[in-house]
Amino acid sequence: MKENFFSSSISNRYAAKAAALAILLGIALPAFTQEINDTNISFSPAAPQAGELAALTLRGTWPENCPPNDMSWQQREDQLVLQLKIPATFAPCAQVLTPYSITLPAVRLLDSGPYKVHVTTSAGEIIATLPIVIQNAARNVSEFDLDGSWFDPENPVGGGLMLNHVRARGSERLFGTWLNHVDVLGNTSWFSLQGGSWRSASRYVGNVYQASANEKNCAAANVDCNKLAPGSLRELKKIGSFTIDVQSANRIILDFTQDTQQITRPVGLQRR
Repeated sequence: MKENFFSSSISNRYAAKAAALAILLGIALPAFTQEINDTNISFSPAAPQAGELAALTLRGTWPENCPPNDMSWQQREDQLVLQLKIPATFAPCAQVLTPYSITLPAVRLLDSGPYKVHVTTSAGEIIATLPIVIQNAARNVSEFDLDGSWFDPENPVGGGLMLNHVRARGSERLFGTWLNHVDVLGNTSWFSLQGGSWRSASRYVGNVYQASANEKNCAAANVDCNKLAPGSLRELKKIGSFTIDVQSANRIILDFTQDTQQITRPVGLQRR
């Protein structure tokens, strides 16, 4: 059998070197016994998905009153090594069972499936091996392709929506331009819909932005000034959020909530 990082022979070799060094320095090594078996691991969120950042907390009981106060982590295929770090002290540690808890705030395991977690001393001695399971990453996608133009049948002249449905590797996004929307005051505007994600196969949630352009100085003597040409962008400001609920391949409900007024305006749209 090929010897690996976690083989007992390597652990024993590290432990032997650590013991020899401890004798020279007059430091007593903790004596691990079979009775200390309460080491456990928890995550926040409780069931992390592959690729998701999670906080990992290791708890257990140390045989002395100088417990570890930090640890490092390393992933090797389907195995995770948590190496404990013992605080430096010149005073002898009393042989007293001491509970400890250490949290790594940001751990990301890229592959789903079962893992073996090996908890080791700084000398490489394995003191516990624990099983964990990383869940498959959930990724919602739309059942329908929403790319194209959409209009409000109750107001066919007053507005419309252009959607760009982007399906790339590992992601699916909507980018939209909402044209000539009439607000509660009767004003018309153009909005940009972007920065969202699928919350389910039929619901997409994102942000609404409004662009403003710089005014053009078209004096009478300036014959080259085109008043109809688009002006340069002055500001792109987030003004609210939107929700698209997909009812069928040819019908969606666009729901707009304005940040300043908290007014929700659902609009039923059909594909042109």
